[in-house]
Amino acid sequence: MKDKRPIGIVILSALVIIVGVLEVIMGTIGLSMWISTTLMKGEACGMVGLMHFLSYSTSFFLVFGFLSIYCGYGMLKLKNYARIGTIILIIIVGLPLNISGVMYIIAMILKKGLFGGYVFIPILILGIIGVIVWYLNLPYVKLCFTTTKGDTKL
Repeated sequence: MKDKRPIGIVILSALVIIVGVLEVIMGTIGLSMWISTTLMKGEACGMVGLMHFLSYSTSFFLVFGFLSIYCGYGMLKLKNYARIGTIILIIIVGLPLNISGVMYIIAMILKKGLFGGYVFIPILILGIIGVIVWYLNLPYVKLCFTTTKGDTKL
């Protein structure tokens, strides 16, 4: 029986899983740094701000990392909840990070002109986010993710 999974889904699933693994690694590193600064009595070292930042960023990376791995695996299995979850994750994680990128663009244009600095990187990331969301909403891609018996909706 021929596999009905488009190659774009396989590539996107692999990328989502890779990003999830990297987020879990970053969260684990942050967690170990947070634990070590707590054990060193970070207040005495003047690291209170670092400890608070690490506690928030660690939880962010760990939660979204595990969610990304789960959604990537679900997309490989053609589960509709994974398609919807991936779109939501991309919007929740990608757009706020890009808002800071757009603010950076405005600052760079005002400071160095249009071609100074790395002005086009946030624009490129916004374009990639748009293409991924557009691709996951194409009719033939949605058809691959039709709800099957045992599939739960998000």
